[in-house]
Amino acid sequence: MSINPQSLLQHSLCDRQNWFASIISSPLDSLESGRFPIYAKEDGKKIRAIIKQGPDLNAEERIGLYQQQYWWRLLNVLQKLYPSLLRLYGYKDFNEQIAVPYLMDHRPKHWFLANIGHALPEWIAKHIHEKSAAIAVQLAQLDQLYENLTYALRHAPLSTEDGANIENRILALQPFVVLTKTTMAILEFRSQLLKNSCDHWQQNDFPKLSIPSSISQFVLFRNADQDCFEEMSMARYQILQEFQHGTRLDNIQPLIEECDGVFEWFCNIASRGWIYSPYKNLN
Repeated sequence: MSINPQSLLQHSLCDRQNWFASIISSPLDSLESGRFPIYAKEDGKKIRAIIKQGPDLNAEERIGLYQQQYWWRLLNVLQKLYPSLLRLYGYKDFNEQIAVPYLMDHRPKHWFLANIGHALPEWIAKHIHEKSAAIAVQLAQLDQLYENLTYALRHAPLSTEDGANIENRILALQPFVVLTKTTMAILEFRSQLLKNSCDHWQQNDFPKLSIPSSISQFVLFRNADQDCFEEMSMARYQILQEFQHGTRLDNIQPLIEECDGVFEWFCNIASRGWIYSPYKNLN
């Protein structure tokens, strides 16, 4: 029986890679301390057998450095992805109660780090049961929607030429405009949270959260890197919903007839670049 040396080498490399990943992705024993992680006796023995001591750091310190950087990088990314949620919990509780257990359940598998928090709102709804859980879920959902706007495409808006033949064109809503249904109270609460740093809210009372109002329709967008929102009537909201899928004006005539001030409103959103024509050559 012959053994392929190359196969053995590949197998050995795979084993080492899996072992290395298991070490650095294990939670740190302390998130706040700058000291290197402390490993169990058996883990330390294996680390020393695989990793050589360096000129300044021993084997455990060398892999510990990678483990620290792995976790600090991921925690930093999640903190930036969910800024209002971070302010609600503070650094310590956000890291320990949300970020670390979430990352243990949803280990990063994509090169694009902004994707690591894609399932966080659903995870919070399932695993967080304290009184503030409902607020946390809503803030996480809004943080996620606004973060997605950072990478949204911007198509060429309607031109004067488009307007001359607009009734014959397919019209669509720009990807940088998002529709959602929520309460004015949570949107205003989030806006107030973001006006100050996380450290500020650890030393001061939170802004007053109004008694939840009824669910309303809103448009979310960003203006000069600022998170913005506008409340919409149901008729205008439904028109924008149709534009999300692309439609002609004659297909939504009943909605247009129910919408007050529709001409002025349409001119306003068109001038802001919210509407575009995806099929310029359609007659």
